[in-house]
Amino acid sequence: MTIRIKFSLVGLPLVFAVCLFIFLGTLYFQKRQALSALESKIQVMGDLAAYNLSFALPANNPRDVQEVIESLRQNQDLAYVVILDKSGNIIGQYRKALADQLNYRSIGDNALSDDKSILKGKSVIHRQDQTLGELYLGLTLDSLRLARETVRRNLLLIILIIFLLGAAAIFIGGSFITTPLRRMTRTAREIADGDLSRRAVVSGSDEVGQLGRSFNAMIDHVQASYRQMEATKQSLEKRVKERTKELQSEIGDRRKAEQALQDANMKLQLSVEQLEQRNAEFKLLNELYNSLQTCTSEKEIFTVCAQYAKRLFPEFEGIFFVYRTSRKLLEPAVVWGESIAGFDVMEPDECWALRQGKPHVVEKRNAGLICPHMENNDQLFQPYLCIPLVTPDEIIGLLNLRCTPSFVSAGLSLAEIGQYRSIDFTQQLALNFAGRIAMTLVNMDLRERLHQQSIRDPLTALFNRRFMEETLDKEISRAMRSGQPMGIIMMDIDYLKRFNDTYGHEAGDMMLRALGNFLQQNVRKGDIACRFGGDEFVLIMPGASAMIAKDRAELLVKDVQTIKLTYFDKGLSGISASFGVAVFPGHGNSAAVLIKAADTALLLAKKKGRSQVVMAGD
Repeated sequence: MTIRIKFSLVGLPLVFAVCLFIFLGTLYFQKRQALSALESKIQVMGDLAAYNLSFALPANNPRDVQEVIESLRQNQDLAYVVILDKSGNIIGQYRKALADQLNYRSIGDNALSDDKSILKGKSVIHRQDQTLGELYLGLTLDSLRLARETVRRNLLLIILIIFLLGAAAIFIGGSFITTPLRRMTRTAREIADGDLSRRAVVSGSDEVGQLGRSFNAMIDHVQASYRQMEATKQSLEKRVKERTKELQSEIGDRRKAEQALQDANMKLQLSVEQLEQRNAEFKLLNELYNSLQTCTSEKEIFTVCAQYAKRLFPEFEGIFFVYRTSRKLLEPAVVWGESIAGFDVMEPDECWALRQGKPHVVEKRNAGLICPHMENNDQLFQPYLCIPLVTPDEIIGLLNLRCTPSFVSAGLSLAEIGQYRSIDFTQQLALNFAGRIAMTLVNMDLRERLHQQSIRDPLTALFNRRFMEETLDKEISRAMRSGQPMGIIMMDIDYLKRFNDTYGHEAGDMMLRALGNFLQQNVRKGDIACRFGGDEFVLIMPGASAMIAKDRAELLVKDVQTIKLTYFDKGLSGISASFGVAVFPGHGNSAAVLIKAADTALLLAKKKGRSQVVMAGD
């Protein structure tokens, strides 16, 4: 499965989900708005008719009552109208066929009829604070359904256009990303088939471009070695022919010539075997590169690298070290080999490769500087290589390769252990191996940092508004499914403008950074602190009831005043803030409604004197 297909398999369902969400959400809100408009309409009609009837009922004039009914019948959506006097007697009515059996008096929390076809309304007829009777109205929902069907058709067309545009964007974006990689893969396959004249097309200075240039340089080196071996082979063959002619005239030297010929053939065979091994190692490095591109975590990268290290360096066992966050210690990321199963952390000064910033090789106990982490007193000494994992900016780790005890016990040197590899070539192969790993780790770290930058506010390091909106929708959906409450706290810094005017905007930014750090350290595990914009912050509290959310806000009101600020060795006045609290589902069932409720409560807290908490609805 290609990267483009994977990209499409991820992107298309996402585009479809967004389109479906827009479609269903728009229908839902359109229905709510239309129903609300119809409720307002029936209320206005009822109040106007009740006002007219307040003059007709005292005069006991049936004609005036009938005129009011006739005026209401002008509305095509009218299903029924029933007028009762204060004793409950019907003094006038009109009903369509569909409203004959309808109980017009049953108006509770839900103004709709049982079959959802009629919206019911009631108005009291009174005059001069005296109740004269009651007016019951019913409107059909036919026009509402017709309008909703029209909106559904138009919305389906718009959603289809959006989906097609999104699919086209995904296809074009996938092609743009995968085209350089597919070219390089095709070139690598042709080279693997034996065409050493092929080179990767390099068209940029990004990571792919750098990989292509490194790839071409490696192929140039392999091709030069191959040409040199061909020249050596031709030279040896020429010498063998000349020597053979001489042997025809010098029978006495036949044995010596035969021996020389055998030696030359052995060297040639050795060269061929070395070339075959180089090709095999080159293919393994290509396989390693392809495997690393599919890794999604540092753990996967080192697991894959350990498997390929066993194949590239079968005579070695080893460890990948990586720096901890403090960069004071290195810890093993992956270990292969039975003799080093229990290795622990090490300090950077314990390795000469890390001190010098270049590979360090020791073949014998007394043949060079032995790294402290390789000293094992009287135990069997293992020849080793230490290769730093180097990036353009820093050293991020260490590759330690050491000969297995079985090879060391046989008394073999590094050159003999390598069989067809020289020590220099083993070191170069390890450098290429470590370089690919370092590049992959840097790329993964870069992707993670870019992701964090897209969801974090650069000044306060809190989550930004876009992340808050996405998270709030998810948490509301989760709360709906689980039946749990969710709290929202909106916070606004008091008198920030006056603070900026007094001390300057740089001091104001320092205050915002201090507040962001305060919120990160004083929220519950699982709570989400976000910067809403300007001097406003939002705290999302999954599972928090109204009492818990308000108690937390009361605690924050007090704790925020303990923040100490120092600007150019001068202590600044303390921070105070006002808080508005809203809770799902009590104050709303959508993100926009909850934010509005919390913001309204926050404005009320400021009006009451600031530095306090107000619960929505209080």
